[in-house]
Amino acid sequence: MFINWSQQIERDALRQGPIKDAARMKAKLEFNRKQLANEMEHREQTELREKLIKIQPLSGEIIRGEDHKD
Repeated sequence: MFINWSQQIERDALRQGPIKDAARMKAKLEFNRKQLANEMEHREQTELREKLIKIQPLSGEIIRGEDHKD
């Protein structure tokens, strides 16, 4: 009885292998899509920053409000 039960469990596990592989592959593909989208957005933001710096260069100076001494 135990042997039949054990064999059934093993068969079920073997059937789950391809299902789990497909799920892993789908998750990996989704991750790659997100990573590609992030890289594209990063490139766009970098290009935009460069364009804006050409229009108004950054000086590195920190501008603070006036000190009010009452």
